[in-house]
Amino acid sequence: MTRHRRFVLLLPLLASCATASPGTTGTTGSGGSPVPKKTCMTEAELGQVTQMGSLTSEDLQAVARAIAAGCVAAGWVARFAKPDHVPLIRMNPMRNRTAQMINTRGLISMLEAELVRTGKVKLLADLEQAQARRVAADPPAAEKSPDVIAGGWITEMTDAVSERETVHVYTIAFELLNAETNEKVWIDNQSVKKIVEVLPPCGAKDKP
Repeated sequence: MTRHRRFVLLLPLLASCATASPGTTGTTGSGGSPVPKKTCMTEAELGQVTQMGSLTSEDLQAVARAIAAGCVAAGWVARFAKPDHVPLIRMNPMRNRTAQMINTRGLISMLEAELVRTGKVKLLADLEQAQARRVAADPPAAEKSPDVIAGGWITEMTDAVSERETVHVYTIAFELLNAETNEKVWIDNQSVKKIVEVLPPCGAKDKP
């Protein structure tokens, strides 16, 4: 069964400052001191907008934890487990189907660490690692076969809800395939939602 979880992250572009700066208007706080309100963005801040809408390492870590927890709690584990055998997983690369630069290798590493930490499954070397080991091994070492093959992909949907606000929704899909039959034995989807506010550039003149 597909599980859905949303992580909502609101990204303020600047924290409040003690003194007024370009692009701010002063308001009076409870203590009588001026509290600046951001009204525009500098060129450097505008250049960070795309980055602010991207997935961070904290996002990827939260996704990895959620996927691993759901994975080991699913019924497929009991199906492949035996008194003397813990289910073996071979991980394929995560495919990035977005226009953003996403550390998919980092996500896989985090996910592998979370899965191993549960003690309910074991991870085999991926195909690239296994091939390198075969070339280096002399004599050839015995290899175990995986019970399931894991893989997934990341997609992105962007929606401008207003002139100043854009919503980025990333979906991380993950699935396990029976290594012998290619049957899908478990599927999960995690979502990360980001809201980015874009203010007018500082120094821009209002249109007549």
